[in-house]
Amino acid sequence: MKILINILLSVTIIFGANRNTNNINLILKNNLNNIKHFEYKIVSPKNIDISKITIDNTRNVKIEKGYAYLPVLFPYKRSTKNGIITLKLKLYKDVAVAIDNLRRGEKLSNSDFKIEEKEITSLRGIPVNINKIAQVRLKRNIKQGTILLENMLETIPDVKRGYRVNAIFQKGIVNVSFNATARTEGKIGDIIKVKRDDNKIFKAQIISPKQVRIIE
Repeated sequence: MKILINILLSVTIIFGANRNTNNINLILKNNLNNIKHFEYKIVSPKNIDISKITIDNTRNVKIEKGYAYLPVLFPYKRSTKNGIITLKLKLYKDVAVAIDNLRRGEKLSNSDFKIEEKEITSLRGIPVNINKIAQVRLKRNIKQGTILLENMLETIPDVKRGYRVNAIFQKGIVNVSFNATARTEGKIGDIIKVKRDDNKIFKAQIISPKQVRIIE
């Protein structure tokens, strides 16, 4: 009889641990829906018997900086008390990785990167969305094998420094236009500096890649 009781107790503990492990996996999966897969280990409390806790679904899990803070109920005397289990995470995702060294100012194209599964837990930035790389360029030099992040890219300006543009000046019934050279760069709607052929500098708003409106 004693042997039978010990066997039943062992089975109960194993099933309890498996149930909680499955619950933790499900909770993390629901909160990491943009991650391909993940790994975790419990770092606090140390040496916890996972079979003796209950996941507290009335409170939200918190995930930040590679850790998950999972609300649970610990057994306490004849009742339970609120607590937190800290999980250290490893997060993996399909990301764009530079095939070769890339130089600042280059327009990014599909031939510049390949998609690989990488651990992204400690990345200082957001991996680029490969569906939104049209008309972007590199803000800095990138080494081969680097994961491409949003903060490494910028939209290609509609007017670049040195572009020739048609500048329009309007005030009342006065309407004057002249050719000018962009001294700074920007997108449609931005304010840039342009230089007239007599070297006079103006501030102008970009209307199109070929035209600006003098504002000062």
